[in-house]
Amino acid sequence: MSKRNQGIMLAIIGTMFWGISSPFAQALFAQNVKPLWLVGARLLLAGILLSVWGFIATDKEQHKEIFIIKI
Repeated sequence: MSKRNQGIMLAIIGTMFWGISSPFAQALFAQNVKPLWLVGARLLLAGILLSVWGFIATDKEQHKEIFIIKI
């Protein structure tokens, strides 16, 4: 698959997830879930997913440097 087609597919998938998120959020709000909790949970999950993807897609040593504190 070419880079152009891959980009188009990722854009389509992204918009689908964006559109699906509203009904899911509405259903959660009906169950008395607080908006602040939902935002925090979404950000935490996104951070974990991006970290895992970055670890798989990049050099392992470079990715480990993110979590090492250098004093």
